[in-house]
Amino acid sequence: MMARLNQVLKRSARIHVSAVGSARIRSLNRTYRGRDCPTNVLSIGWGASRSIVGDIFLCPAVIREEVGRSAAAKRTHHLIVHGVLHILGYDHEGSVAQARTMERLEQKILGWNPYENSEQDKRDK
Repeated sequence: MMARLNQVLKRSARIHVSAVGSARIRSLNRTYRGRDCPTNVLSIGWGASRSIVGDIFLCPAVIREEVGRSAAAKRTHHLIVHGVLHILGYDHEGSVAQARTMERLEQKILGWNPYENSEQDKRDK
């Protein structure tokens, strides 16, 4: 997956990925986004001047709750790509055009459409 990310984005970056529990992701979400609830993924960019340009925190419990155990791996791949794009400056909340750009990149990197028939992803936007 990371090779595909580098190939599509034509750049590389060192990003740390961690799996955390519901309490930890809730605390991070409150600190960095002002939202006092657990979330499936949280990406934090530190800037290009550091050796690691960002951190992605995933919460497996929330992911399994959203999609079930059988689809959790596929959803996790999508969330890692989604988090990397956020760290690299892409956004989906600013405008419809930005959201479409980000969705197209996600599809190109993953090789499938993570938003097809997904009510949870529609709510996440």
